[in-house]
Amino acid sequence: MTDALPFKTATAADAAAVRDLTRAAYARWVPLIGREPRPMGADYETAVREHRIDLFERDGGLAGLIEMAAKDDHLLIVNVAVAPERQGGRLGEALMAHAERVAAALGYSQTRLYTNKLMAANVRLYLRLGYRVDREEPIADGFAIHMSKPLSPGGAGSKLLFLPGAGASADFWRPVAQGMHPDRARRFFSWPGLGDEPPDPAVRGLEDLVGMVVAEMTEPCDLVAQSMGGLVAIKAALAAPGQVRRLVLTATSGGVPVRDLGGAAWKDNYRRNYPNAAPWITEAREDLSGRLHEIHAPTLLLWGSQDPISPLPVGERLCALMPNATLRVIAGGAHDLAQTHAAEIAPLIASHLR
Repeated sequence: MTDALPFKTATAADAAAVRDLTRAAYARWVPLIGREPRPMGADYETAVREHRIDLFERDGGLAGLIEMAAKDDHLLIVNVAVAPERQGGRLGEALMAHAERVAAALGYSQTRLYTNKLMAANVRLYLRLGYRVDREEPIADGFAIHMSKPLSPGGAGSKLLFLPGAGASADFWRPVAQGMHPDRARRFFSWPGLGDEPPDPAVRGLEDLVGMVVAEMTEPCDLVAQSMGGLVAIKAALAAPGQVRRLVLTATSGGVPVRDLGGAAWKDNYRRNYPNAAPWITEAREDLSGRLHEIHAPTLLLWGSQDPISPLPVGERLCALMPNATLRVIAGGAHDLAQTHAAEIAPLIASHLR
């Protein structure tokens, strides 16, 4: 069994299948420990929103899954489940290897897990895979064993992609990026046909900009994005979740209804400032609220306290919808805070992208 398997990330529609496979996989432990293991009774409608659950399908059915939760300094493996008819092979090892790749792509230096001490076969497997026992914790009917495995740093060398807003200039992020992680490759995007940038016949809408970014993501990358570029970054993260290590979003709509949250009209001013910009930019709108929980990359949200276009409630909504997001408010910052407050936000971004 190879550890390079094709996975898909579970959504709300998969919750029942996740529950069914987990209950079937753990049923063999009930006679040994005298009760159902915790994963058998978990709320998977909530878990698919708050955790990353990656599914491996084979022959038209769900063969295995691994559930992961991003913590401050490690990736926690919450649940590993293999269909009963496939247990005894190496699918479990492949699932664990997948979790380590995810952890490395997200920049973590270790994975952790815990298991019931009575599940000795699982403990032996984890030891064989390089995990160490950190401690034993008394629980109601025995002991839980907490284990961890150190990984090679995943962030060193990750490419930095800088995405501007509708102003479209590749120069937008340069004041912030100056001196930031100089050892890492970087790409400053411009958006053809927007702002004062020359058009490209191949770019006819937002999806073409997303395609430009995804094409650059040949390895796990960090995305730093402003305003409309944040929507591009979010769509890229949804299209290629395994290739986004970390996100920084400033003053973006992020695919939530900005006008409903108090955002001011901006299109007339944009047209006056950029009369030759492609018409589609002021027509594009999309509500991705129902999908933002799928983005598990650690995300830094930077918001100005005085932004009329994307006001603070937008950042707060994104922070509530994205499971691993942190919101930092820049006092006095407006929509162009990345330029007016570059010296203040540059160290915040650099720290997040370590």
